[in-house]
Amino acid sequence: MPEKTDSSLKRKRAQATILTFGPCLICALAFPNAFLPALEFSAIFRQVLFGVIPVLMVWNGRKKRLLAKNKDSMVDHEVGARGEASGFPEGFNKQELLPGGNIGLSLVATLTVLMLIVELNHVAHTLTSF
Repeated sequence: MPEKTDSSLKRKRAQATILTFGPCLICALAFPNAFLPALEFSAIFRQVLFGVIPVLMVWNGRKKRLLAKNKDSMVDHEVGARGEASGFPEGFNKQELLPGGNIGLSLVATLTVLMLIVELNHVAHTLTSF
């Protein structure tokens, strides 16, 4: 397989840049009054993606870990069912990354839901003003 030349790599990066930013730039220039409301509307999806889903993932992981600790199982949860490593690098501190237990997680969930309600209210008022 031939090596890619420096110019072909630069051309591919330029194409990727144009394909990424070109449509947004065209929409922003063609419809300047619609671009900011679209960004505000996308905040709802970011809130769900970076707020709600991580909280649910941590809650579910903690629940499964608690069930695994309480269950009499022949599976060694540190090593796994087939004897392979657990996926953590050697020396990794397995203590909780979000301290505070379920109270801390509930606080994060509550703040996320409140921010989502505020954003939904803001988008609803923005959409009705058109």
